[in-house]
Amino acid sequence: MGRPKKYVPLKVPYADECYPVNLLIRVLSYNYDDVDVDSVNPWEYDIQAFEKVLTNLSDREQRVLDLIYRLGMNCEQAGSEFKVTRNRINQLEHKALRRLKPYLKQCKAVSVEVFEEYLRLQEEVEKKDAYIEQIFQILDQLSPKFAEVVSDAMEREEAEIEAERIENHDIDDLELSVRAYNCLRRAGIYTIGDIIAYDQDEHRRWNKVRNLGRKSFEEITHRMKEVADYQMEGLF
Repeated sequence: MGRPKKYVPLKVPYADECYPVNLLIRVLSYNYDDVDVDSVNPWEYDIQAFEKVLTNLSDREQRVLDLIYRLGMNCEQAGSEFKVTRNRINQLEHKALRRLKPYLKQCKAVSVEVFEEYLRLQEEVEKKDAYIEQIFQILDQLSPKFAEVVSDAMEREEAEIEAERIENHDIDDLELSVRAYNCLRRAGIYTIGDIIAYDQDEHRRWNKVRNLGRKSFEEITHRMKEVADYQMEGLF
């Protein structure tokens, strides 16, 4: 086996900074015998599959790689975690890298075409981010009146959503007296929305609801204002 070589980063934005991609690149470029370090391309491999093969290592080896490649510790800092020397950590790291090497064939799946598609999509995202930034700059230059109009529209939409939500609530939420509650139920009125629909129907009068007296009607009117912020308009 050839002598270990220093990690050679891939010329892809941020790829060598991301775990476990940085670890995969390190394994790929571990020596000259198996891989040409100048052509290392982690995107030809299934990253999720690579994460699975890490479980073939011992817990100690996995932890060492995690400290170095995910948390960014050096061998001396990792040694402090294990209460061992930096040389011992270095030995464990290289042992783990050698053990991972044979498993790489199981991970090779992604084609060069997929990698090129990734770069294309990355470029599109960058263009989209720049476009959104331009929009925000334009909005900052618009008059306060426009911002006020947008704010009012959003408040109206929120109010409509809240009103619809309240209308679906059962009349139990009004905490009416037993008499008023039973009168509504017998009339087929089960939700706050049913009360509003009945109240707004010009062909209906509340005094037509069986056994519903004026006192109960006033109670319903009061509770609808408190709970649903609705002012009864129908006639008794």
